Amino acid sequence: ALLLRAVEMAGVSPAEAVHVGDSYADDVLGAQAAGVRALLLDRPAVGPYGASRSRAAPTGPAERITSLEQVLSVTWVDGPRAG
Repeated sequence: ALLLRAVEMAGVSPAEAVHVGDSYADDVLGAQAAGVRALLLDRPAVGPYGASRSRAAPTGPAERITSLEQVLSVTWVDGPRAG
């Protein structure tokens, strides 16, 4: 509901929106359920003592990026790209 409210406030349809998140269960599945394209931010960030901080699922259908810098390259090609 919150994601759809944000989409509405942005003045776009769910099909025109893109959600970027680092949790497969929360971000990708939630966005897909709302009809919003999801990008899984799967960066190999390392926390204290070498523990991985990535919450991305090792498997599952999702478009993956490893940095926020990649968002435009996967969403814009002479304008917005539909999912």
